[in-house]
Amino acid sequence: MHKVVHICYSDFAGVGKKLSDAINKYCPDWKSTHIALTTNKFQYSHDILVNKGNMKLTKQVINEADVIQFHSSYEVDEIRGFKIPRNKIRAIYHVGSNYRLAMGGYRNKLNKNMDIIFAGESLMKFNKKSIYLPSPIDTDRFLPIEKDKRKVIIAHSPSSRSRKGTKYFEHAMRILTSEYPKVEMLLLENITHDEVMRRLANTNIFFDNIGNSYSMYGQSSVQAACFGIPVLVGKSNCIYKNPLIHVTIDNLTEKLRDMIEDRRARNKKGTLTRRWVVRTHGEKNITEKVIKTYEGKM
Repeated sequence: MHKVVHICYSDFAGVGKKLSDAINKYCPDWKSTHIALTTNKFQYSHDILVNKGNMKLTKQVINEADVIQFHSSYEVDEIRGFKIPRNKIRAIYHVGSNYRLAMGGYRNKLNKNMDIIFAGESLMKFNKKSIYLPSPIDTDRFLPIEKDKRKVIIAHSPSSRSRKGTKYFEHAMRILTSEYPKVEMLLLENITHDEVMRRLANTNIFFDNIGNSYSMYGQSSVQAACFGIPVLVGKSNCIYKNPLIHVTIDNLTEKLRDMIEDRRARNKKGTLTRRWVVRTHGEKNITEKVIKTYEGKM
C-alpha cells in the first residue's frame, strides 16, 4: 500500500483534509494522513495536530510516506526540530491568497524542491509546470434542499472583509432589503464550518467577492454551488468556463435584484451551477487525477 501525508499550517479552507479523506475513500491502494501544525478558526478536523504534542506519531507517519503533499503554499523543512526526509516525492498545492500575494522570489522558493506543483485556476500563471487542480468537495454529501418560498436569503462569507469586498455587498443589501420585505441578508462569520454549511443550505443566493485584483471564486462559492445556489463573484479572467454570475461594483445591486425578482431564472442558474460543481469539483474526479499524478512520479 502506498502512503501520502498531507502537511498544512492550519488548513484554513479545509482543502487539505478534504483531499486526504477523499483519497482514503476512493483509493483502496493508498493510505492518506492529514497533519496540521495548528488549529483554524473554522474548526476543521485533522488526523494529527502537532501543537497538541503528537510529534512521535508525526515522525512515524512522515517517515513511512511515499509522498509528502504540502498545502496552501506552505512548505517546511522541519517540524519542531524533526527534519522532513528529502527522499520522498514532494508535491505542493497552491490555493488562496497566500501564493497570489507573495513576492516572486518566495513563490520560486516554494516550488524549487517540488516534484509536483498543483494549483487552482487563478494561480497557474505563476509557474508553467503547474497542474490544474480544482478544490475537491463531497457533492454527494451536500445536496440541494427545498427552500422557503416566502423569503429570499442572500448569504456572504466574509472570511476577509477587505479582500471579499464585504462593504459593497452590505451597501447593496441595505438598498435591496428596503425595497423587498422578503429579502434577508445572512453573514456567515464567526461560526464553525459545519454551521456554515447548515445555514448555507437554506439560502437562495450567494455572493462571494468583488472589488479586488483577482475576484476569482473561492471555496465558499464551491460550497454554495453544491446546494444549487446561484453564485455572484467579481469579474475575472477565468481560464475555464463556469456558470457563475460575474459582477462589478457598479452592477452588483442590479444583478442581485434580477435574481430576487425572477425565481425561475434563479432556479435555472442554481441547477446549472450544481451541475458544474459536480463535474469540476467533485472529489472522486479530483482524487483520481491526484493519484494518477503521484503514480506517474514513482
